[in-house]
Amino acid sequence: MKEEVKKKSEGEAKDLILKYCIENEGIHSNRKIKDNVFPDIELDLVNLLLEKISNSADRILDSKANGRYVSSNGITPYFLFEKGGYTQAEKNEKLLKEKTKKKENYEEQIRTLTIDNLRLGNWDIRFRWYLATGSFLLGIIVKYFIDC
Repeated sequence: MKEEVKKKSEGEAKDLILKYCIENEGIHSNRKIKDNVFPDIELDLVNLLLEKISNSADRILDSKANGRYVSSNGITPYFLFEKGGYTQAEKNEKLLKEKTKKKENYEEQIRTLTIDNLRLGNWDIRFRWYLATGSFLLGIIVKYFIDC
């Protein structure tokens, strides 16, 4: 469990905290979590992670003293093991961003193709207009020579 958070994503680091709280029942201080889970990082970073977990709308951990003391609750194992934890949430968010970007690219391609189609359509209309006018004039000229 003593892995560096620097090599982990934020979601993976949060999941390590959740796992530690599940495996070690009771109330855990930020210092205890730092020493047992993230011994190689600053306490401020652990505090930031705990604060983000504590501010979650889902109440994944019970928190006291502005997130300085935390303990697991009934939601913690469900969130971590059934829902995939913060790591899965990060993956879902990344996929959503990629899908949104693809959608925007497709919309831009549609706009470009629509403009090109309208431009070609306008050219086609003009060409047909010129062709009809030329055919009409040619018909008048041929009619004139036939009648003469």
